[in-house]
Amino acid sequence: MSKDKSVIPMLPMAKLLELKVEELLAYAQAAVKTGDKAKSFTDSHKATFSSLGKVIAALKKRFNTESSKGDSLVSALTFSEYYEMKAGGKVNNHANECSRTYGFFVETSLIEEKDYDVNPTNNLEQAARLLTAVKGDVTHDATLKAAEILKERPKDAAKQLANLVISVEGPKKIDAEKAKEMLKTIFESGHMELTLAFTGAEIRSLDDEEMLERAFQHLTIAMDGCGTPEMQDKWMAAAEAAAAPPNLKSPQTESSAETPATEADVEDLEMERAAG
Repeated sequence: MSKDKSVIPMLPMAKLLELKVEELLAYAQAAVKTGDKAKSFTDSHKATFSSLGKVIAALKKRFNTESSKGDSLVSALTFSEYYEMKAGGKVNNHANECSRTYGFFVETSLIEEKDYDVNPTNNLEQAARLLTAVKGDVTHDATLKAAEILKERPKDAAKQLANLVISVEGPKKIDAEKAKEMLKTIFESGHMELTLAFTGAEIRSLDDEEMLERAFQHLTIAMDGCGTPEMQDKWMAAAEAAAAPPNLKSPQTESSAETPATEADVEDLEMERAAG
């Protein structure tokens, strides 16, 4: 169970659906008012979303039922308009995301209602993001993995669910202007060298010839303005020296190495032989 206590009771869906429409709407109105009061208490406010989410899920069932009967008033409304008109407040985005998770994972029996009840809001909202990413595909591998996470609730459940979303959607991309702003912040924070190291690693892994050519052109321009020719020669020599293989010496030292015999040595040897 989430450590944060909801200020709205978490009622079973069966109990919510047993209520008359007027009772359910009254409960929703109370939930809206109580949720608004909880905004000054961050933890309680967050914990309220899952409870209110279930109320919204129950109201969606009522809304769909009334719409299917051809009620001219209801059928002309969106659920958001219906909710605002009946409950006296706009649908809370966080709670609505929780209601989507309930409608998708619980109604399809991927998880049980008790699994929904004990998961914190962060988990439920990440699961709703995944629902959008997989386009409601209950057989998607990421959907099945998410269901297991919601059942087991590991400590990093929200992170695991977020990673599943990324695995389906791909990494978040930014436009060129945003990239320029981020690079400016990185450079001003003194991390240019770190950026160059990562850029070099990326360039080494490139296999696109056109991209490599453009990278080469940019690097050439950068090299032209990087120090004086003398400084570049010095740095290049140092780099080559650092990259050169070590000069391996023979295990035999110079003092123990054999040296050619001199004429005096030959004469001494012949004298020793004659004396013998």
